[in-house]
Amino acid sequence: MLPNLTTSSGVPISGTDYVARNLGSQFIAGNVSNIFDAMDGLRAKQALATFDNRQVLVLFMRSHFGYSNYNALVATLRKHTANGLSFDVNYTWSHGLDDGVSNQDSAGFFPNSYYPGLNYGASLFDRRQVLNTTTVWDLPLGKGHRLSFSGWSDKLLDNWYGSAIFTAETGLPVAVVESSQVYGGGAILSGATDAIPTASVSSFGAGVHRGVGRGTGLNLFANPGAVLSDFRPVNLSTDGLTGRANPITGLPFVNLDMSVGKRTQITEGTALTFSVDAFNALNNVNFATPTLNLFSLPSAFGNITNQFVPANRTAGSRWIELGLRFDF
Repeated sequence: MLPNLTTSSGVPISGTDYVARNLGSQFIAGNVSNIFDAMDGLRAKQALATFDNRQVLVLFMRSHFGYSNYNALVATLRKHTANGLSFDVNYTWSHGLDDGVSNQDSAGFFPNSYYPGLNYGASLFDRRQVLNTTTVWDLPLGKGHRLSFSGWSDKLLDNWYGSAIFTAETGLPVAVVESSQVYGGGAILSGATDAIPTASVSSFGAGVHRGVGRGTGLNLFANPGAVLSDFRPVNLSTDGLTGRANPITGLPFVNLDMSVGKRTQITEGTALTFSVDAFNALNNVNFATPTLNLFSLPSAFGNITNQFVPANRTAGSRWIELGLRFDF
């Protein structure tokens, strides 16, 4: 298949020996495209035909041709406004599955165009359980209420309100990834393929474990080395699905946002509203689920290094905002 070559000391060796000596790490990492690219480069240097048209390394097809399946139980408890109080409690128990093509309006690509279904598994947004509540309470103070005075006292007590949004969610799926070239593509444009767990993912006990390893001392697993050893690369001859079909559940998210404010009517056409808004009011720490790589060092596997930061903020800690609005 390959021309005969020489070692660095000039000793002739076969092409197969050369590949085994110089591309061993590529075989271990599953970098199929890199291996063929290297072999094609050797053949091209000796004016031999390459195995592949090397232009295909930068040719790929994006598609909206994907399959998804979402099932859910949704329960809602709602109290319409009475005595100034209203609230909604919503609970969702769901499971989302797809073949990995990007959702919404973003076209995606398959790791293996000959068998798109091999990547079928938990969707990126697959939170199994979500609880959220919202409430608004116009406080029973001031004119027309039991606690009422007169004159400017009522002006101070009138039209106070409080509101809150509470959210509790189970974690998103996370997989142990290997090379993006497992199926022969992905040298330039592709996503990583998920490795196969050899034990039940529920036995890994994913969560925030303290006093594990170096750095922050926080890890997704109590014994990260043991968990890492329970994953293997995809076997092309036997595996009908990638590890995406059996992911680990990442870290949960719990958050409470609150607001307290007062609206003061100055004249018939003017009003002043003052508010205090607290995001993550309880200053709860939500850690970001770490990425997991099959070829990580056991000491680095699963290390938790970052706090989760919501999309509309630059830090995950408590934020307090003061607002003043004049309506006319």
